[in-house]
Amino acid sequence: MQEQKIVIDGKETNYIARDDGTIWNCKTNRQLQGTLARNEYLSVQLTVEGCRKTIMIHRLIASIFCPNPNNYTIVHHKDGNRLNNCADNLQWVTTQENNQVENRKKMERIISPLFNPDFQLDNNWKPLDDIDSNYYICSDGRLWNNKTKKFPCGSLRNGYRRYNINDKAYSAHILVWENFKGQIPKGYVIDHIDGVRDNNNLSNLRLISQSENMYNAMANGHKGQRGVKQVDSNNNIIQIFISIAEAARYLQIPRDKLVSIIKQKKEYNNSFWQYVDSEHPLTAGNSLQPY
Repeated sequence: MQEQKIVIDGKETNYIARDDGTIWNCKTNRQLQGTLARNEYLSVQLTVEGCRKTIMIHRLIASIFCPNPNNYTIVHHKDGNRLNNCADNLQWVTTQENNQVENRKKMERIISPLFNPDFQLDNNWKPLDDIDSNYYICSDGRLWNNKTKKFPCGSLRNGYRRYNINDKAYSAHILVWENFKGQIPKGYVIDHIDGVRDNNNLSNLRLISQSENMYNAMANGHKGQRGVKQVDSNNNIIQIFISIAEAARYLQIPRDKLVSIIKQKKEYNNSFWQYVDSEHPLTAGNSLQPY
């Protein structure tokens, strides 16, 4: 396996890239799982001299390990899987070549056989009686329409599989959990254990608090997360919030006021308030308290 220190804008960072498509934090010796952008490509958020930079993993890996003698601008996934960022699966192509591949994929999706008149339901399927009794959800995340005898393929949004049932969108992982495990308590979310948002098998899902979900996202280098922690005078964490907005609502103060409190390091409501460090969300000895 090859690996190389990541350099951004001429500055060496605390991260390394490996030709298997993974990004590692040298300080924590942890892999950054990244997050799926709206275009369904994985990205990571790296901290360089105190500034956060969001970078697409496939472009980063290709720029380091894939030759580009013609200075092409598009990185293509050879197997069509945008989550497979191994260097040997990436190649630099022209815009025209990339468009040809994408158009072929669209046609393949259109003619994919979804109709199966001989399919039989078993104990792995649950009816969606509260939505439409014609639909059944499987414990592996598939959907079945018993009236049309088809498997709706759904669509992806930010990496999550969603199904349109009677003109309303439903997330596959939510359907699986609620029909096999029960309702999701307030303040909790369904997490994908392996980090793959389209792996909706029941065995890959778990119930965690919103605070735990935010912590996992920060630790894995996800973008768009600016957590806030409430600490006592000894810097012990009392509780942690997913965002500035959540913390401000808890305190019943304007968001801008909380930002000012954090910047000025003022005590407020008998506590101190700090941003969660994306490099080290929690320090040793501190416990995460769901709010």
